[in-house]
Amino acid sequence: MESVMDLKNYRKQIDSIDEQLLRLFGERMSVTQKIAGYKKEHGIPIFDPKREKEKLSSLNDPYEKKFVSALFELSRERQSEFSGRLYQSVDMTRAAARNILIINGPNLNMLGIREPELYGKKSYSDLVDFIRNVCSESGVQCECIQSNHEGEIIDAIQNARGRFDGIVINPAAFTHTSIAVSDALKAAGVPSVEVHLTDINNREDFRKVSYVSAVCEMTFSGLGFEGYAEAIRHFAKH
Repeated sequence: MESVMDLKNYRKQIDSIDEQLLRLFGERMSVTQKIAGYKKEHGIPIFDPKREKEKLSSLNDPYEKKFVSALFELSRERQSEFSGRLYQSVDMTRAAARNILIINGPNLNMLGIREPELYGKKSYSDLVDFIRNVCSESGVQCECIQSNHEGEIIDAIQNARGRFDGIVINPAAFTHTSIAVSDALKAAGVPSVEVHLTDINNREDFRKVSYVSAVCEMTFSGLGFEGYAEAIRHFAKH
């Protein structure tokens, strides 16, 4: 009996905390609407990957990161609705993607070795494990490939037609050099999202040019591994 009473007390505490959270959430969304108006007036994009990365990197607890990531997603949706703009180019009538191809381009197999101050100390194997865990949590299946050869990447994109519901691609150096990869994505007609571990817009001038962005629904840049998670969740939700 005592344990049952303890459980009831704990649930009362949870209910009280939830009431406070919902009140604060309402206040947060009200401020979000004001932000949406400001961004629309000044022509500022709804999605701000740098701010989100800074916020998430300040958190250590993985559940706190998931909670804050969910808040960011809801805020983007509210801003999109309020400002009358889409923060992503999405056909909302399309069924949720369940089978995703993850393509990683040249030198990503050298993660953990290549310029760890930029790309981090985790290996490509760590990245694949991370991707598979996110896919499992999101209820989607995935196939991961990595190639240092442009032709192999083009073949993979072409073969994705009719087999995969979405493509998450980090073209790496081919981002800035390969019109062929861009053409393949366009020809295959498979919804695609571009991902970069680093913020290419804040690096060398030649890295600011992406031939892939124009044929992808959206781009996640500068979020590290979390960029892949956002891309996967994008397909899982839409």
